[in-house]
Amino acid sequence: MGNPKGVKRDFEALEKRRFQAMRLLEQGLNQSETARRLKVARQTVSA
Repeated sequence: MGNPKGVKRDFEALEKRRFQAMRLLEQGLNQSETARRLKVARQTVSA
């Protein structure tokens, strides 16, 4: 996986998505629903 050669990651966007995940988990959403809402794999979300 990863980005194609020469394409840099948007670390600000990644951090923003991590904080969104934290908020959703704190609201009581489970790992699967949080992942669905953020359009990431379930395994990407962990508490």
